[in-house]
Amino acid sequence: MTIDIPDQLEAKLRGRTPGISAEWSARPAAVLVPLVLDGGHWQLLFTRRTENVETHRGQVSFPGGRVEAGDADPVAAALRETQEEIGVRTEDVRVLGRMDSLLTVTQYLITPVVGGAPRGSAGDAVALVGAVAGVGNEANTVRGRDAMRGPDVRVRCRACDRLNPEEARFCLSCGQAI
Repeated sequence: MTIDIPDQLEAKLRGRTPGISAEWSARPAAVLVPLVLDGGHWQLLFTRRTENVETHRGQVSFPGGRVEAGDADPVAAALRETQEEIGVRTEDVRVLGRMDSLLTVTQYLITPVVGGAPRGSAGDAVALVGAVAGVGNEANTVRGRDAMRGPDVRVRCRACDRLNPEEARFCLSCGQAI
C-alpha cells in the first residue's frame, strides 16, 4: 500500500495560514509613542540616549526597552520603561492602542504603544517635549531642545519626582528644597 504523501501534505497545508519564521528567537521589547499637548499643539516626545549606556549611545528613540518577566504584556513594559527613563508615571498615560510590531535586525520584536496626553502630570510631560530630549539620570536632570525655544533644562524633585525649572530652589509641586 502506497501512502499518498502529496495528498496528505496538501490537506494539512490547505487550511494553514503561513506565518513568518526567524532564524533566531526575537527578544520582546516595547516603546511608548507619547503624544503630548503643549501650548495647544500635539507633539511627539522623543528621547536621546546618553553616551553612558552600553548600547544605542546617542540614538534618538521613543522611551522603551525589553519586556521583563514581571511585565503583563508589551503595554506594561512600555509604560514601565517610560516611567524609568523620563519620569512620566504609568497611571498618567492614557493608552490609545498598539501599532504593528517590528522585527529588527538586532533580534528584537518591538511593539510600539501609542499613549495620549498624560493626565495629572501634564506639566511634567510638557517640560520634556521637544525635537530631542535627553535624560541625565546621574545629574537628576532632564534636558530637552525645542527648535522654537532653545535649550530647556529641568531639575527633578527628589521628594515628589516632579520636574521644575532649572532656576527653581524649591519644588513648584510640593515646596521641598531641590
